[in-house]
Amino acid sequence: MAGVKSITEMLQSEFEPNGVLTAGASSKKRLKESGDARMLGPESMIAEGNKQRHNQLRRLVGKALTPSAIAKSLPRLQNAAQEQVQGLLRQQTLDMNTAIPLEDYCTGFTLDVAWRQILGLDLTPDEIPTFRNAVLDWVTGQTSFQAVTGLGVEYTNGYKARILLEDRVRKRIRHLEANGPDGTSTLSAMVFAEDDFEDNKEEEDEMQYNGPTLPTTAAAPKKKKLTENEVVDNAMLLILAGSETAATTMTNALLCMALDPAIWKKLVEEQRQLELSYGADLSKEVLDKSKYLEAVVMETMRIRPAPT
Repeated sequence: MAGVKSITEMLQSEFEPNGVLTAGASSKKRLKESGDARMLGPESMIAEGNKQRHNQLRRLVGKALTPSAIAKSLPRLQNAAQEQVQGLLRQQTLDMNTAIPLEDYCTGFTLDVAWRQILGLDLTPDEIPTFRNAVLDWVTGQTSFQAVTGLGVEYTNGYKARILLEDRVRKRIRHLEANGPDGTSTLSAMVFAEDDFEDNKEEEDEMQYNGPTLPTTAAAPKKKKLTENEVVDNAMLLILAGSETAATTMTNALLCMALDPAIWKKLVEEQRQLELSYGADLSKEVLDKSKYLEAVVMETMRIRPAPT
């Protein structure tokens, strides 16, 4: 009744050559070969149709998103959030009668996370608006007619924004290769991530198993590090996946709490008590104990899920 069998069959057909070659796998192949791949990036996880290689990409990118890696990034995330809150309060002080565009501040926060944490860039105040506009142009350009059809995509603002962002990412990669890991950014962790197949032998064997009725094919090449193009495309994928969805979720949470002030007061009280116990600096321990905050976020995503 839950449709688990159908869902399993669909997921098995997503990849090639280890899966059944149906529309799911074919669509991924078309993505890597089509013109719109120039907008999204043909070397990202989402464009990889080989199951083994997809899982390897996921492992390598995942090394940059471990709990310990996220813990190191918390000071940057807190600074980005504080800057947005300070900007919001300044606007409120200047004009008490004008509605505050909370969505703009939530989007500003996620875009700051993109350049501070994901890419590890050190942008000047003059460069920040240019970066934000480029990300917004690129993200919105994903659904343009040219991006979908591949016709004239290179002439769109979204594609030009992609080129600008890609250039910044490649320059940062070269800086990291010349100077070593920066110890905090997601990009740095991806550049230096290595996948030891001896440690993943059980998972590798599992990926090669296709069941009694499915054909087997040659395994994907065993690559232990991400290439520069794979680092670029997967970094861009993280920006695409995280900026709009996170901003939408935060905006929806604020809207829901504005409609139910009792929830807001309870959340504020939880955070005040945690600050008294652990100080004002954000830490993994504080996040682990923010049970009500987690509940608010989860409930927000349940009743108003962000489009993906």
